[in-house]
Amino acid sequence: MSGIIDSTYEIIEKLGAGGGGNVYLARHIRLNKKVVLKIDKRKLSTKPEILRREVDVLKNLRHAHIPQVYDFFVEDGSVITVMDYIEGESLDRPLKRGEVFSQAQVVTWAKQVLDALEYMHSPTHGEPPKGYVHSDIKPANIMRLPDNSVCLIDFNISLAIGEYSFVGRSVGYASPEHYGLDYSNPYEDADSDDTQTDSDETSADDSDETMTSTADSQSQPSSAMGGKRILPDVRSDIYSLGATLYHMLCGQRPPRDAKNVVPLPKDKFSPLICDIIAKAMTPNPDLRYQSAAEMRKAFDTLRQKDPRTLKLKRRKRIVISVFSILLAAGLFTTFVGLKRIQRNDEILKNAEYSQTALKKGDVNAAIDYALEALPNENKLFDPPYRPQAQKALTDALGVYNLADEYKQQGTVSLDSAPLYLSVSPDGNTGACICSKQLVIFDTEKCSITKKLEADPSALSEVEFIDDDTVAYAGSNGLCVYDVKNDKELWCGQKATAIAVSADASTVMGIYRDEGFATVYNAKDGSELAKLDLDGGKQSVLENDSFANPQNNLVELSDDGSYAAVSLSDGRVLLADIKTGDIFTVFDDKSYNSFGGCFLNGYFALTASNGNTSEFELFDIESGELCAQSHSDNGAYLLRCDDKKLFIKEKGVIAVLDTDTGDQATVVDSDEIITQFSISEGHIASLTDNGIAFYTREGSLINAIEGESPYSLCSMSGDSCLAANGNDPVIQLFKYDRDDSSLTAQYINDFEHDESRVCDTDGNIMQFNIDHFRIIDKDGNVIAEQQLDTPEKEYDQQFIRSGSVPVLEVTYYDGTVKCYSSKDGSLVETKAIDKPDKELISTFETESYTVTSPLHGAATVKNNKNGKEIGELTKEGYLSYVYEYDSDLIAMFTSDEGEKYGLILDEKLETIAYLPYLTDFYNDKLIFDYPTGSIKSSPIYSIDELIDIARSRQS
Repeated sequence: MSGIIDSTYEIIEKLGAGGGGNVYLARHIRLNKKVVLKIDKRKLSTKPEILRREVDVLKNLRHAHIPQVYDFFVEDGSVITVMDYIEGESLDRPLKRGEVFSQAQVVTWAKQVLDALEYMHSPTHGEPPKGYVHSDIKPANIMRLPDNSVCLIDFNISLAIGEYSFVGRSVGYASPEHYGLDYSNPYEDADSDDTQTDSDETSADDSDETMTSTADSQSQPSSAMGGKRILPDVRSDIYSLGATLYHMLCGQRPPRDAKNVVPLPKDKFSPLICDIIAKAMTPNPDLRYQSAAEMRKAFDTLRQKDPRTLKLKRRKRIVISVFSILLAAGLFTTFVGLKRIQRNDEILKNAEYSQTALKKGDVNAAIDYALEALPNENKLFDPPYRPQAQKALTDALGVYNLADEYKQQGTVSLDSAPLYLSVSPDGNTGACICSKQLVIFDTEKCSITKKLEADPSALSEVEFIDDDTVAYAGSNGLCVYDVKNDKELWCGQKATAIAVSADASTVMGIYRDEGFATVYNAKDGSELAKLDLDGGKQSVLENDSFANPQNNLVELSDDGSYAAVSLSDGRVLLADIKTGDIFTVFDDKSYNSFGGCFLNGYFALTASNGNTSEFELFDIESGELCAQSHSDNGAYLLRCDDKKLFIKEKGVIAVLDTDTGDQATVVDSDEIITQFSISEGHIASLTDNGIAFYTREGSLINAIEGESPYSLCSMSGDSCLAANGNDPVIQLFKYDRDDSSLTAQYINDFEHDESRVCDTDGNIMQFNIDHFRIIDKDGNVIAEQQLDTPEKEYDQQFIRSGSVPVLEVTYYDGTVKCYSSKDGSLVETKAIDKPDKELISTFETESYTVTSPLHGAATVKNNKNGKEIGELTKEGYLSYVYEYDSDLIAMFTSDEGEKYGLILDEKLETIAYLPYLTDFYNDKLIFDYPTGSIKSSPIYSIDELIDIARSRQS
C-alpha cells in the first residue's frame, strides 16, 4: 500500500503482515509524527456505535507495557488502528529465525505481559467501568523494545468482558472458547464441526482465522451443543499467553486443539515453569489461572518453590560443615573462583547498564546500577576491584564535572507520551499534559507529586500562574490548582488553550473550536469578559486526541488588558478586554500556524504554512505596524519576556529591538533549530541532534546529544524540561553553579592552550605558543609577555622543581628560556642539545616513565622493574602526566583542541574521566572552563564515592 490514508496519514513502509491484516509505518502529515497503522483486511459488520465505544476505551489505556492507541476508523470496509510507533520487533520474527529464548528471559517477559493484562482486565475502564480482554495474544502481538522489555500490541479486536464484540482467533494460540467450545462442560463434543484437526491448520505461522463478529446476533459463536454461547474472557487471554510462552520456550507453535497440546518436557525445562504453562493452557477454563494476577504470583514465587532452592536450604548446614574439607582439598578455591567469574560478569553488565542509563538522562538509575556493579567486601564471591564499576559511579555522580552548565538531573516516566510541558517561574515544579492527564512533578527530585484528570483533547494545555499555582484544561473545565496545598481553587468553563498574563492577574481559556474566549480573574475565578471571536474559531484537528500541533495563538498582554487569538481562516484578532473592542491585525488564508507575544506596549506575531513565514510587530496603542519581515526558510518562532523579544529562523536566534526594529544575532547554529525556550538568563535550543544551552548574549554554555530528537521544551529558573513527543519520558536538566570549588575567575578574552597554578595565593599562569600571562584569583593581570620567535619553539613545560615555578620554553636550536610564574620575568637562558624533531616527549614520575610520540599511543614503563605496563589511549595528544597514590593522572588535548584528563589505575584501566582538566596541584585536580572559571577538586576514593552515592539515594 502507498499514498495517503484518511487524508491524514502518509504511508512510509510496510512493517509486517499476518492472516488478519497488514501493519504500516506512517507519518501524520500535519504533525510530522510517526505512527503505526494496523489495517485489518477482515470485513466487519460491527455497528458503528459499538466500534466507537471501543475506540474511546482503548484510547484511554495507559500502561508501561501497552502502547498508546490513538484512533480507529473504517476505510473501504477495513478497520484501521492508529497507535504509537514503538521501535523494536515483534517476537514472532526471532522465532521464525529459529531463536530460542532462555527460561529466565521468558519469565521476565511473561511478568510484563501479565502486568499489562491485569491492568486491561481490571473493571476500571470506560463508562460504566469495565474490564477488557485482548483476545489475540500471540508472539506477533508482543513487541520487544530496545531496552529488552516488551509491549502488548494490537488491540483492535479486544472486547469488553461480559459483552459481545468482534473476536479474532490465531491458530495455536486461540483458546477453545474462541471456537465456541466449552470444555468446562463434561459433555462437550471436542470433535464438533467448529473444530479443525491439526493437519488442517494453515502453514503460515501465527495465521488468523476469519474474524467473527459477535456484535451481530446472527454470527455469535455457539457451542457444538447448539444452545450455549461461549465468549472469550480473562481466562482466554491466560490460555493465549500460555500458548505464546510455550512457543517461545520450545520453538514450536502449539496445535490448534487444546486437547492435543503435548506438555513441555520437564527434563529440558524447569518443572515449575512447565506446570505454570500447562495450567494456563488447560482446556477447561475453570482449571486455569482465573486472573492475570494469580498467574503473575505463580511466576513471582518460582524461586521459593524451586526444588533446588528447597534442597539448597536443607543442605545449607551440610555445606557449611564440609567447607573445611573443601578447603583442604582445594575445591573451595575452585568454587569461589567460578562464583567470582559469574559475579564479575554481573559487575561488568551493571557498569554498562549504568552508562546506558546515564546516556538516557536517568541519573538515579545510573547511580543505582553503578553501586550494584561495585564489589562488596563482605561478600565472599565478589572480586576485589573492577575499574569499570568505579568509572561508572564517577560518571553517574558527576563529581569531576564542575562546569557551570546544564546537567542531566534525571527523568520522569509518564503513562503516555507528553503533549504539553510547562515549568514554574522558580523552576522547582514541572507540569505535563499527557493523554487525559495532568502530571505535576518535583524537578529537583524528579518525582511525580500529583496526577489530575485533564480534558481528553490533546489540545489541552497547562500554564503556571505563579510558583505554586497552575491553570490547566481539566476534565470539567479550566481549573486553577494550588500545587503546594493540593487544592483546587476554582473551575471555570471548559477550555483547552490557556493563557496567563505576566503579572499573574488574568487567565484566558478557549475550548477547542468554540467561537468565544473566556477571561477570568486569576485569584477567584470571576469572569471578566467573554470575547466573541467574530464568527471565527481556532484550528482543531479532526482527531484531536492524537497530538497538539501548537499552531494556535492564544496570548494575554503583561497586565491582562489585551488578548490575541488566531483563527482557522487565517485571521489574528487583537481584543481590548475592558472595552470588548476587537481588531483584525492579520488576515491571510494561506497561513495555518501562528505564534505571538506581548512586550512593553507592542504585539508581535508570526504566521507560517511550513514553507514561508511572516513576522509583524504592532504598536498596540496606535495600532501601527512597526516592523515586518518575510522568510522562505520555514517557520519563524517567537519567544519573549518583559525584557527582550527573540525570533528564530532556521538555525539563527536573534534579539529584536522593538524601538528601532533592528535585529542582533545571538545564536548562529549550523543545525536547524526546531524549538527554543528562554529563561531569565539562558536560552535552550532544540535540534535533531539534541539540546544546546546559551547565555542570553549568545555564548554557548554546553550542548547535550540526545538519543532521539526532542520536540517539546520549557525552561524557567535553573530548570529545563525537554521531551520527545513519541516517548513517555520527560528529561530534566538543571543549571549547576558550583561556587564552592572556584579557585579563580577571569574574563575569557585571552586565547591560551594551558593553565597552571603558580602558588598558594591562587595565581594562574596561562600560556600558548605566542605569549603568556599571569592573573590573580580575581582575574586581574599581574604580568603579560609575548614570546620570541614562536615558530621556532619545540616545546613548553611548566616546571615546579624550584621555589618559584617557571615556564620553560625550548627552541629547536637548543635554547631554553625560563620565565618566572611570579612576575613573568625571564629568569634564565640556557643551552642544551638540539631536541629531536620527532617530538617525542618523556614524562617521569616516581613510579612511571611515560614516552609519548607525536603520532601514536604513549607507552608506560614501571620504574621499579623496568617492564612496560601498556599503552595509553591513541585519541588525543598527551600533554602532561602526574602520579597520585600509585594512580596515573594523564592530561590530553583532543584533535578538536579540547582538554581532558584520565585517572588510570596500576593496570592503566580508566577509573575517571576529567573534562577540562588543566593541572594537578597540592593533591587537587584543577579545571579550566571556557566560561572563564578555574575550579579545583580532590581525588575521591572509592569509599568516598560510595558515601556520596548513598547520600543522594537517601
